[in-house]
Amino acid sequence: MVLNSDGVGNTTAKHLLESHYADHADRIYQLAEICGFDGAESEELFPQDLVSMLVDRQLRVVDEEFVDVVKEGQPIIPQIEAFATKLRAKLTPGWKLELARRVKDRLPRNRDFGGKYPEYERRWIKLFSRFAG
Repeated sequence: MVLNSDGVGNTTAKHLLESHYADHADRIYQLAEICGFDGAESEELFPQDLVSMLVDRQLRVVDEEFVDVVKEGQPIIPQIEAFATKLRAKLTPGWKLELARRVKDRLPRNRDFGGKYPEYERRWIKLFSRFAG
């Protein structure tokens, strides 16, 4: 089971390891193990520059661009939320789902994903290797 490494994911992992998965800790995998930093969520599996560009389009704010302030190696969702709050831009209900759809639609255009984004390719390989092992 793959879980985010945010508060909810950490709580869920702890609960599962103390109950249903007590004898199968190797079946619980948190994204911090893949991404290399605490608080990692599924959005960290996708190139930060791509996600940042799509956030800028979604928020339609002209004063400052998210792509210029996002920090690599830190969870992107809290950064997006803080950026929107700072600029008084409204994140609509379902904004994360809409962002995910835009990322999904954009990814096929990146035919050389591994060549352009080797770090993110390594994350996906690490994730799927865990299931294969």
